[in-house]
Amino acid sequence: MGTAGISGDVPAQGDETGEQRDGGHVPEIAGRLHISEATVKSHINNLFAKAGVRDRAQAVTYAFRHGLAAPAERDAGGGP
Repeated sequence: MGTAGISGDVPAQGDETGEQRDGGHVPEIAGRLHISEATVKSHINNLFAKAGVRDRAQAVTYAFRHGLAAPAERDAGGGP
């Protein structure tokens, strides 16, 4: 599936996509967005269905392949 299905998401789904990208867990996402965990799970499942993916790992792969995410820049400190 192309990105057209993803771009039409309601704003809350877009917020949760960003939260997921940033590594948030469902309870953390719900707290930051002031919504229930059930709502977060529902939006995430809807996004997965639209993208045709089964889990977060596939969602990450999808995001990179479709230009929805870019690798994070590494700290110049040369840490682990």
